[in-house]
Amino acid sequence: MLNQLLLNFTLFYEILKMKKNKTKTIIIFSHLIVYICVIILFSNCAHISSPTGGPKDTKPPMVVSYHPNNYSTNFTPQKVSVEFDEFIVLKDVNNQVIISPPLKEKPDFKIRGKSIVFNLDEELLENTTYTIFFGDAINDNHEGNILPNFEYVFSTGNTLDSLSVVGEVLNSFTLQPEEGVYIMLYEDFSDSVPLKERPLFLSKTTKNGKFFVNNLKNKKFKIFALRDNNNNYIYDLPNEQIAFSDTLISPEYIEIIKHDTLNADSLATENVEFDSIFMDTIIQHYAHLYLFEEIDSIQKVENATLLKKDKIEFVFRFPTTNAEIKPLNHDFDKNWKIEELSPQKDTLIIWLNNVDVDTIFFEVSDDGQIIDTNRIVLKKKEKEKRRKKKEEESEKIIITSNVQNSFLELNRHCELWFPYPLKNYDFNEIIIQEDSIQITAEFIFPDSVKRNVFVDFDWKEESKYSILIPDSIFTDIQNLSNDTTIFDFKTKKMSDYGTLLLDITISDSCSQFIIQLLNDKENILREKIITKSELLKFEYLKAKSYRIKAIKDSNRNFRWDNGDYLKKIQPEKVYYFPKSIQIRANWDIEEEWKL
Repeated sequence: MLNQLLLNFTLFYEILKMKKNKTKTIIIFSHLIVYICVIILFSNCAHISSPTGGPKDTKPPMVVSYHPNNYSTNFTPQKVSVEFDEFIVLKDVNNQVIISPPLKEKPDFKIRGKSIVFNLDEELLENTTYTIFFGDAINDNHEGNILPNFEYVFSTGNTLDSLSVVGEVLNSFTLQPEEGVYIMLYEDFSDSVPLKERPLFLSKTTKNGKFFVNNLKNKKFKIFALRDNNNNYIYDLPNEQIAFSDTLISPEYIEIIKHDTLNADSLATENVEFDSIFMDTIIQHYAHLYLFEEIDSIQKVENATLLKKDKIEFVFRFPTTNAEIKPLNHDFDKNWKIEELSPQKDTLIIWLNNVDVDTIFFEVSDDGQIIDTNRIVLKKKEKEKRRKKKEEESEKIIITSNVQNSFLELNRHCELWFPYPLKNYDFNEIIIQEDSIQITAEFIFPDSVKRNVFVDFDWKEESKYSILIPDSIFTDIQNLSNDTTIFDFKTKKMSDYGTLLLDITISDSCSQFIIQLLNDKENILREKIITKSELLKFEYLKAKSYRIKAIKDSNRNFRWDNGDYLKKIQPEKVYYFPKSIQIRANWDIEEEWKL
């Protein structure tokens, strides 16, 4: 239509040009242009497009039929099909689908139209209830809606076992839920069975760490949890995480909504979350399992590294009792090194003092036993050496401090840190002023390494201070000296801080507890050791949120320890105060905690 209109317009314009009245021609031509624009506009508005569709589909697939029926008895190996009301896809079958008891080989699950089809053609156990748990594998093809926790259940005997074991798996140190951990049940109660045999019954934890093992007989089971890194259902790798119970577990009857009906009303309830079942059901034998990774009890050097020039770090698997580092290929004088042990005693730093060799072979001992040998290369290619030497000739000691944003926290030393241990120093040259008035402070090395200095003074609240460090009053073991350095800072007001009074009651008078004050990132800010009920006072706290953690230090070695399965040692128990504690400035917060 538009093409015909343009053709007529062209012919009409040619006729008008032949007329003598040009003004009238222009007017008529202008009207025609407007007319054509309106026609084009309406033509575009009337363009036919495909419909946008109705509301988004949010319903999961629904079962239309089973063959054989779900929850069948006297089942014999054969082809199984489950038909749905819409086209479906299977996702992450290897991780989502769990068969209990496990089969020798997992069936090949295939999609045929709207159905899942698979063959069970291996020999099955007699008088046994089997559960094929699909997890979140079944999704509709269009919107990806998930049919969660779908199960196909059958029995090779006359009856279906109907009891369940339920519980949760938590991280043993953080108490956070552990997702994707296998729950394994055994009729064999021997300690070695998880290391040698596949479980008789199997399940997997949800994102909330909860688990169900359904369709069990009325008998006791050994329960074991495994983060199975090689998917063979056996605890056979040193880095696999485990959890176990000190006692056998007894299944019980729990009312669980089953996928045994095909009408839409009942299927709408099939998506019930595990948590709602836990909340609405009184479960007597609820299993709490605490996941951990066993650590080899033999002391060793985890890492030996040259961090920078003349600084070597040895990281031990466990805190060292009495570490000794001995060079094997050189005979140095007795002052060849300075040792610095970390507060946790699991890292030893060796500062080399006037050592001019390319490579050192070290023999490392702890508590009189040789545990490792290490080779450390100290010098590289000549070109690299010349570049390093040029840089070092122009280097100066960079002094840092715990002054942050020009403020020093009250009830703290002012600390000065140096990159290398000091060999010469003169504190008498340092000038300290309080509100422009010179004062005298004490300087303390907290340890023999002399890499950290405390400026000890009773800093007053809301005052201005200045620390002037003149040029070249410090010399380190690299023969570097400092530039003139000034630290200007203010102190805060007492009213800027809050106080936490924590009244802890301990029922077990024989236990030792490590009480930790944590920030929201679980970093330890303060730590106290208690052996009896006590009122703890945490002062000078910034106005923010804190958490309190308690570790039951069963072996009294002042740290948290992992478990050992074969020795039947559980990880040391960890507790968190039930809520975060919000500290307010100029407030005392009082809390009670019964451990």
